[in-house]
Amino acid sequence: MVEATLEKRIQRLEDIEAVKQLKARYAACCDDDYDADGIAALFTEDGIWDGGQMGCYDGREAIRAFFSTSDQIVPFAIHHVTNPLIEIDGDQATGRWYLWQPCTFAENNQGLWMAGTY
Repeated sequence: MVEATLEKRIQRLEDIEAVKQLKARYAACCDDDYDADGIAALFTEDGIWDGGQMGCYDGREAIRAFFSTSDQIVPFAIHHVTNPLIEIDGDQATGRWYLWQPCTFAENNQGLWMAGTY
C-alpha cells in the first residue's frame, strides 16, 4: 500500500471541508425563505436537484424556478444536517447526511418534523 503524502492528505481534508461548507450554504439558503438565487448559485449549470417525492429539477434555471415558490409551500424550515460521510476520489465527491427539519406547511398551517437523508 502506498502511503499518501502529507500534501495529498491535507488536500483531501480541505476537499471534505469544502463539501461540508457547500452543504451548510445550501441549508442556510433554504432557511432564508428558500433563497432561490442563492440555492441555484450552488449548482453547476447542468446540476440536478432530486427531491424524491418533491420532484427532480434538471439545470440551474429549473432549480431556481422550483425554489422560487418553495417558501409559499413551506414558510418556515430549519435544516439540521448531521453525520456527514464524504468520500473524495480525485475531483469527484459523494456525501451523505441525515436531515432533521422542523417546518411548517402553509396548507392548514401544519407544523411537523421531517427526517431523511441527503
